Amino acid sequence: MAVHLQKSLQLTKQQKHNLRNRVQALGETQPHTLRYFSDPGHGWLEVPVVKLVSLGLHFTDFSEYSYTNGVYESGLKPFVWYRWSHGPMNEGGDPIHVVYLEEDCDAAIYLRRHREIYSRDPIITDYGLNDEAGIRNLPPIYSTAEIAI
Repeated sequence: MAVHLQKSLQLTKQQKHNLRNRVQALGETQPHTLRYFSDPGHGWLEVPVVKLVSLGLHFTDFSEYSYTNGVYESGLKPFVWYRWSHGPMNEGGDPIHVVYLEEDCDAAIYLRRHREIYSRDPIITDYGLNDEAGIRNLPPIYSTAEIAI
């Protein structure tokens, strides 16, 4: 599956040019600043959904081993937030919609695209957790058909 994803995510020169223009139009000229969480068994790169989408990526580009803190579900609530103790909040105390890209393959897809658009790596702050990360209890992104921005 990873080989298929990597192959399908290759950008043409025109696509790369268009994405660079879109990122500049959004005022995003600096590399992204992200958080990397790891517990004793695994690690995840936390990426705000708006940053993921600005680079032309979507939930379907990643595996079932990556997670999100918000999903659409059928029923009474159109959007459901899932919280864990280290989840990001905006200045008003509301959750920020993020994905947690697993370290083995999915984070590399995002990092490769970031390098293509910004010509440099994002700034990453490492958060090592002593206990199992609450990220493991979030819904996987592969089951999410739509995203909210």
